[in-house]
Amino acid sequence: MATREYDTANYLDSEEAIVDYLKAMAEDDDPALFLGAVADALKARAILQLAKETGLSRKTICEVLTPWKKTESDYCDKESAQKNISGGPKKPNAKAIAKISKAFGLPLTIKGKNLAQI
Repeated sequence: MATREYDTANYLDSEEAIVDYLKAMAEDDDPALFLGAVADALKARAILQLAKETGLSRKTICEVLTPWKKTESDYCDKESAQKNISGGPKKPNAKAIAKISKAFGLPLTIKGKNLAQI
């Protein structure tokens, strides 16, 4: 039986979900559990912020950042997983990659060789 890695951040799809998750984890007496929840929340919030900055959906960002994934748990949502697993690997969307790159202050540029020098 194959196992899949679970990532809570993939399911924290709104600020409300993040806050509710942190509140629930804070009720436990284990500080390590709460700190793990904080890490999950930071990852989820980074994806939400990137979505806001680029105008891309959270789903699109996750698909662009994980085009090589092979199992359902590797995707941000079940719909994307089913579509991509059944339809083969998803090809990265160049427009989305350019928007994400620009959001990080790294706009993509294409440079060619000067053919006269060859």
